[in-house]
Amino acid sequence: MKALLNQFLNKKIIVVGDVMIDSYIHGEVKRMSPEAAVPVLDVQSTNYNLGGAANVALNLKALGAMPLLISIIGTDANGVLLETNMNEQGLIVDYLFKNSTRKTTVKTRLMYQNKQQYRIDDETLSEIDEEDTNKIYANIEQLIATQTIDAIVFQDYNKGVLTANLIHKIIELANKNNVITTADPKHTNFFEYKNVTLFKPNLSELERGLCITIDSKNQEALQLAAEKLKSIMPHKYSIFTLSENGIYIHANLNEEVKSHLTSALASTVSDVSGAGDTVISVATLALLANADCLQIATLANIAAAIVCCKAGVATVSVDEMIAFAK
Repeated sequence: MKALLNQFLNKKIIVVGDVMIDSYIHGEVKRMSPEAAVPVLDVQSTNYNLGGAANVALNLKALGAMPLLISIIGTDANGVLLETNMNEQGLIVDYLFKNSTRKTTVKTRLMYQNKQQYRIDDETLSEIDEEDTNKIYANIEQLIATQTIDAIVFQDYNKGVLTANLIHKIIELANKNNVITTADPKHTNFFEYKNVTLFKPNLSELERGLCITIDSKNQEALQLAAEKLKSIMPHKYSIFTLSENGIYIHANLNEEVKSHLTSALASTVSDVSGAGDTVISVATLALLANADCLQIATLANIAAAIVCCKAGVATVSVDEMIAFAK
């Protein structure tokens, strides 16, 4: 495993999609509000973490890769906060473009006794305009033409950065240049990732997209879902994250079908926030390391188990994965 994980080092990967700040406000509740029948949260601490596509970039960096994050943010104070956080984490901000008509997405979680009580989302959900779409595509085109790009990750949170037209153009460009593409979808653009290398929905996204209910413990049911998905939207690898039931992978390789269902490994789940970001990061790097299907699923499962044992949005390192495996 160590030899495989060492191949993650220095892979140059474009991450394109929705970026956000994950804010956690921790406090105590000692009284009810005199204004309404609601508890008063006395704030003890506030944390600001990178979320969405920015968390994917952070995960890739933690695993030894070189992420290039491309997205659109607002010109607001939260945009400045996001850029500052990226700089502090050693992430490149050169491809983070600003639009004064958009908000920088912030998800604020109110925490009491280490449990989330409420979440407040402050964001713009409309699709980016043609100017921003062209700006993103032109920069990806230039990066592929001037640098050795190993993969492109689409991280879609339905916040408007990834439009159907942009997705199609990037996949076509990547395939022409033999660049691996991987996608972590949401429902709006679920079927827009035709000919992507790897497609990674979670169970609820898959069921919603296919309009079916799936027994996530039944490998045959999962295989039928994978085959139905690929008949609608061709791609090579499907990875379904199944929460407490683990990870399922299905691949069509040289007319041969490979599939595996791996059980979840986390013994104590602290927080599932960002686990999908970690899975797409590890799966992308595992593909680049020429891992087989079982290895991809196993590595992704190990990484997910580690981050689910951490509070809040978190990353995982190669050393942590090796230690966990042992």
